[in-house]
Amino acid sequence: MENKNERCSTCKHYSRYYTRGVKRFSQTTYGYCSVRKENADIHESCEDYRKRACEKISSMHIKRCLNDLLTEISEIRHVIEDVYDERKV
Repeated sequence: MENKNERCSTCKHYSRYYTRGVKRFSQTTYGYCSVRKENADIHESCEDYRKRACEKISSMHIKRCLNDLLTEISEIRHVIEDVYDERKV
């Protein structure tokens, strides 16, 4: 029986496919295995499994994401204020 922790989705040889969404890319359940040279499902496993190293999120990336969120909130506030001003007049 195969180990549930040794799935293709956590292997370093696996590259997941993505589809384009409205605001961001969405993950698919398929990808490419560079060892077997073929498409693989995220739940598959093989004897060439190698655990992928964990990627640490940099503080700069977090700051950029928070800045984007604050910008969106500010734009929403401006729209609400404009609607409020139009109704007031």
